[in-house]
Amino acid sequence: DAAYDLSQQLLSGPQDKPSILQSYGVLLIDMERNVEAIEALNRAHELDGENVIIQMNLATALTNAGEFDAARDIYRNLMAQSPEVSEAFLHYTAITKMDKDDRLATTIMDRIDDTVDDKHKENLNYSLAKIYEDQHDFDTSFRYLSRAGALHKRRIGYNEQANLNG
Repeated sequence: DAAYDLSQQLLSGPQDKPSILQSYGVLLIDMERNVEAIEALNRAHELDGENVIIQMNLATALTNAGEFDAARDIYRNLMAQSPEVSEAFLHYTAITKMDKDDRLATTIMDRIDDTVDDKHKENLNYSLAKIYEDQHDFDTSFRYLSRAGALHKRRIGYNEQANLNG
């Protein structure tokens, strides 16, 4: 509550600082006050419409509030405008039932080849696993899930043998 009180003091002044509004919105998300978070993040987005972090947080608040269509619209825009933001693909596929005609899988496969960062490759592989699961192609889904898991292990330096030995 101390953080909330501090944010209220900051917001009592002019509300023209997107960074303050964005931080306030994240705080409200953490407090599960998503309607208020949406208001703060919408205002931040009005002031700084190109800020990817503001957009991702707004989509998160919208998802939490059950406003899936609005959240999907933001994720689609991010995927088109900032394809390097693999989290947009990951979150979009998490809240969307993908059908066989959706071309997103092809788009993601193209992105994986261009991505050098393991975290982004991991996110894109998880997204593909979800897409193929939705299409009931479980073998392909598991292949992408396995790849994502291997990337995650490598990224965090997981050593299975060392963990088994104690």
